[in-house]
Amino acid sequence: MQTQVKTWGNSQGIRISKETMQEAGLSIDDVLDVKVVNGIIMLEKQ
Repeated sequence: MQTQVKTWGNSQGIRISKETMQEAGLSIDDVLDVKVVNGIIMLEKQ
């Protein structure tokens, strides 16, 4: 899957497809930890 970084108010954001959300077991309003490891952005559900 590819996505683009877009402006969202005064911040930046990405969109995640419904299929990717389902595959990762994510739901709207889930809280994610954001880490950068060797230049790779990692999202982990709390």
